[in-house]
Amino acid sequence: MSWAGLNGTDTSLAESPFESARFEATVSRLVVGQHSERGNAATEALASALETSNQDLIICRWPGERIELAAAAARSSRIILPADTLAYWEIPVGELQLTEPIGEPHVAVRVANLATPAISALLETIISDSFKNYGNHYAVNPCLDDELALRGYIEWAKRSLSDSPDNVLLMYKADLPIGIATICSDGRDLEVELAGIVTAQQGKGLYRVLLAAIGDQAEKLGCARVIISTQVHNVRVQRAWARAGFKPFATVSTVHAMSKPFWTQSQRGSLAIDR
Repeated sequence: MSWAGLNGTDTSLAESPFESARFEATVSRLVVGQHSERGNAATEALASALETSNQDLIICRWPGERIELAAAAARSSRIILPADTLAYWEIPVGELQLTEPIGEPHVAVRVANLATPAISALLETIISDSFKNYGNHYAVNPCLDDELALRGYIEWAKRSLSDSPDNVLLMYKADLPIGIATICSDGRDLEVELAGIVTAQQGKGLYRVLLAAIGDQAEKLGCARVIISTQVHNVRVQRAWARAGFKPFATVSTVHAMSKPFWTQSQRGSLAIDR
């Protein structure tokens, strides 16, 4: 989820049609904004949304430090499953530069420019490789299929390509496509939604080339900073961000709040209860 969608002052609940279709269940997203007031108002809004919604699964996100919201969720009648914590990092655009050679010739990053079936197929191939077995919040939930979770990343990238090909960057080594990044911008911030390099090309210093290209694109768009996020357990990529000059600035907790029928009707969910 984009930082812009988390950086509000209210508690919002909205249906998620893409996730509902993918998992064949009714799914909504509940967000407590980063600047929402502390106190009873936020906890009551969260509790009310969880109790009155008839959705199978509500994916909840709130500021990581708001531990009182976890307690409010736990008091609901839903099955509550802690899913992950996101770490958000930032860097001023002018500081995101490639300062030394990488030792890998013929590497280039290009803007997609056009939404073609060939580029769409490239996105699917690269994401399927680079995000396979990635520990996202869907993987925590035994009621959700891991392959369908991976499909969600592919669909997300393809929507970015369809909506705005200029928001898709493709990395090539010679003529071989090896990496992608999808981005969005609100005029001030450029946010990296997805970024990955195929497994065979990892560990060669190419990721920082991709980051530098993202910085170049942010500068062209007149943005002041670049934002990127991942699950807190993904230490390897956060070390890469730290080396590139990024600094952490926020955390966001993710919780899956499920209706009891949704939890118990799943064979895997029933096994989890029996254990």
